[in-house]
Amino acid sequence: EKDSLYHVFNRAIGDELLFRSDKNYRYFLKKYALYLSESVETISFCLLPNHFHFFVRVVDERNVSQNLKRLFQSYSLAYNRYYDRKGALFDRPFKRKEVVIHDHISLLIRYIHQNPQKHGYIDDFRQWPWSSWNEVYSESQSRITASFIEKWFLSRAEFNDFHGFIEGRSSLE
Repeated sequence: EKDSLYHVFNRAIGDELLFRSDKNYRYFLKKYALYLSESVETISFCLLPNHFHFFVRVVDERNVSQNLKRLFQSYSLAYNRYYDRKGALFDRPFKRKEVVIHDHISLLIRYIHQNPQKHGYIDDFRQWPWSSWNEVYSESQSRITASFIEKWFLSRAEFNDFHGFIEGRSSLE
């Protein structure tokens, strides 16, 4: 439904990796933009080697689920061809949870951004290149709708504070 908020996520099947190289991450984000830029506004995202998270607002409810399926099929075909593998890549079906309680919005954004640190991929989630954290106030073209974040958090200081920064350190609560 238009203007609904969703947490969309999925993981690789078994012990597979979804992203083995920077090239894979870039390609997935390119395909994401191709299939979903007309259907959703991306509020936050994070891609990790074996799973991903997107927090989106539906702007055109027609074909959102179908376009997500196309994204996963397209990426899987290219990935399988490139790595000479066969079979499913993603756990099926992809998961989506509607975010209906406004108190959960801030928590979800923080959860998504802190995911690389939580899973031990990096010591400071702000350094993870495949998340929307650094795009929130970027002057360059962004994959996210920074205006949503700016309205929600009011200032970068509030955004940083909510992510747990105290004296330059982050806290994963």
